[in-house]
Amino acid sequence: MAVNDSDFLKVVGLAILGILIVIIILLRSLLAPLYMVATVLLNYGTTLGLTTWVFLDLAKQGALIYMIPLFIFYNPGSTGCRL
Repeated sequence: MAVNDSDFLKVVGLAILGILIVIIILLRSLLAPLYMVATVLLNYGTTLGLTTWVFLDLAKQGALIYMIPLFIFYNPGSTGCRL
């Protein structure tokens, strides 16, 4: 699990940095892209927290599969939701 966690942090960090750089270049601003990325990260944290709560507490499952955080992080992009 430690390898998955470190890989996840690398992928998420690089994705956030890349998206932030592109938005900064396109908007020629620093504050708006930071605000946009911050709201997406808050949304991600909320979604992951609610998913964990539903499956572990309400559905009484033992654990979540290790890929859930990656699915939650990348799924909005595949459904058309963009920064």
